[in-house]
Amino acid sequence: MTQSDVVIDIQNLSVTFNRGRKPVKAVNGVSLQVRAGEVVALLGESGSGKSVTMRSLLRMHPKGTTIDGSMSVAGREVTGLSTRELGNLRGAVVSMVFQEPRLALDPVYTLGRQIEETIMRHEKISRSAAAARSLALFEKVRIPSPERRLQNYPHEMSGGMLQRSMIAMALACNPKVLLADEPTTALDATVQIQILLLIRELQKEYGLSVIFVTTISALLPRSLTASRSCTRDGSSRRGALKTSSASRNIPIQKGCSARALNLQTAAID
Repeated sequence: MTQSDVVIDIQNLSVTFNRGRKPVKAVNGVSLQVRAGEVVALLGESGSGKSVTMRSLLRMHPKGTTIDGSMSVAGREVTGLSTRELGNLRGAVVSMVFQEPRLALDPVYTLGRQIEETIMRHEKISRSAAAARSLALFEKVRIPSPERRLQNYPHEMSGGMLQRSMIAMALACNPKVLLADEPTTALDATVQIQILLLIRELQKEYGLSVIFVTTISALLPRSLTASRSCTRDGSSRRGALKTSSASRNIPIQKGCSARALNLQTAAID
């Protein structure tokens, strides 16, 4: 892997929360690299530090959090960015699809308004142009009656439609990196498959680098099989990623573990 190919480069990342009686080290010594157009799955049990690692890339931790190590995205060192520079990074370079969109979206603004504001924050375009792009995005993620749905508030959407809206917002400014943090957790099995197939399709169309976080190994085949990019699987436990390796276009079958398929896995201990 040449340095010019690397979009995400995390080296020896450690994250410690200092707001309780005792400091809590949520992530301990994680190192991870992702190429342009590559899909990497991060697998681990709840509380293992997967989401903390993803949020670290956007510096979305509460005050008092200690972050050690280095993180670069598209050649920019994230740990040294100012508040203004972070605002320019989020959405335009790196976007995140959260596992609970009802908590991530603003309940007092329509979905269309929120997507428009996201676009206008990063690009100098008119409200009408932003609205037209919002409509195109809703059509892209296959939301039925997109013009009407853009006028809905988050509480008026089903879980699956709301997650599609979250994906549309994440893609609004054509980012290079998509962080999918357990995007199917609250969805039933049928909708899970639909969302995973949608993410895979959009990844190939936009050439996105994707980190897909999940606790369920059975979801990995659906999200990674048939991807034209290199796919990798890393598993985590208690915050420290030990090893990972690349595996290109391996035919993954439902229910098979990454280790059985000779994908390099990672253990966190």
